[in-house]
Amino acid sequence: MIVGIDVAKATVVAVVIDRSTRIRGSFTVKNTRKELKDFVLQIQKKYKKVIFASESTAEYHLELVRICLAQDISFRLLNPITTKQFTRATVRKKKTDLTDAHIIEPVAKLLLHR
Repeated sequence: MIVGIDVAKATVVAVVIDRSTRIRGSFTVKNTRKELKDFVLQIQKKYKKVIFASESTAEYHLELVRICLAQDISFRLLNPITTKQFTRATVRKKKTDLTDAHIIEPVAKLLLHR
């Protein structure tokens, strides 16, 4: 499973996507240490093989990275330029946090296979 995450100052929006690119769940979580840790532990408990991925977004992604590393969960930090280029190649009609989180998954998957 890959968890694509759109990170902002106040919240993170996450999409859990399986190998067949089917959405297994979507979540909006406050971007605080406690909320993020609870969320990461919940996902880790439910899915044994999981990778978290997000864009580098100022310092807003750092707490999520720390929590994943402390829990020994793989984390892919993506360059926003890469995801923006991928987005331009799609036929997406509207930009939302949820669609941004969904776009992160295929970019992370491509980078995993390099």
